[in-house]
Amino acid sequence: MENKIKVLIADDNVPYTETIKNYLEENFNIEVVGISNTNEEEVEMIDKLKPKIVITDLKRKDKYIGEEVIKKYSNDANSPKFFIISADMRMELVREYDNVVDYIMKPIDYDRLSEKIKNIIEEI
Repeated sequence: MENKIKVLIADDNVPYTETIKNYLEENFNIEVVGISNTNEEEVEMIDKLKPKIVITDLKRKDKYIGEEVIKKYSNDANSPKFFIISADMRMELVREYDNVVDYIMKPIDYDRLSEKIKNIIEEI
């Protein structure tokens, strides 16, 4: 059996994260190793669980904390790849940080999500 790709989901919308988790695990060779709702949880889980991909929102609890986490790992050679799914329109982050591999806007178009996830998996 092929090893599953470890993914962490970071978003403060719990029902949304469960939907994404179920979709990814049903459609890809992915294991969602954790779901975090705060930046503290996200950092702790990245350090402990070592996911290959972190699917993250930029804005949580009315603060832009997603970018803070991305920035924290931006100079780390072992950084996971960050895939941003956000209602925020700061797509320039894909060019600004080497560890950001892609970005899609909320609400999610699942066909587009599938395409993006396939591309990210091929790259890692």
